[in-house]
Amino acid sequence: RGAKDPPPSQRGGIFGWMGGVARGLAANSAYNYTPDDARLFHVTDRTGTLKVEEICNFAQDDLDPEDVSILDAGSVLYVWIGAGASARERAHAPKLADKFVERSAATTGRSAQVPIMQIDAGHEPPHFKALFHGWSDEKTAATYDPYEERLRVASARRAGARARMGDRPTAPTMS
Repeated sequence: RGAKDPPPSQRGGIFGWMGGVARGLAANSAYNYTPDDARLFHVTDRTGTLKVEEICNFAQDDLDPEDVSILDAGSVLYVWIGAGASARERAHAPKLADKFVERSAATTGRSAQVPIMQIDAGHEPPHFKALFHGWSDEKTAATYDPYEERLRVASARRAGARARMGDRPTAPTMS
């Protein structure tokens, strides 16, 4: 240590002692990225074609448990996997996130080394939740069962069809 250097305790703790790492860490930290800065993208293949759409002014309810979402938090990209996401969405979302980072690095000068973190619905870490205004753990998709929901919808359709049929005779069956 040089004669003019103050002791580590006067330079901001361990990070100050290491030469100011805290400032650089804070500037690049997802913890300091505000919900207003983050960008959310919805990834779906419901129409048969894989589509990516940006959701402006997003909220927790925009995380569709039937699909995948990509959340750009500046220094990290999150790939959120809904419980009912298709195999195709699950396979392509990380590739789309890689392309997003590459394109962003080429056009904005952003680092191409941005980490990509995959998150399963219901297992969101605090720094992910912090990027959503008013996050509620009660709304989490961990308790959502897409198969149970599909069964409920199918049962309701069958019940509606039976009600419309009324007393009409049914087609004969071969026994």
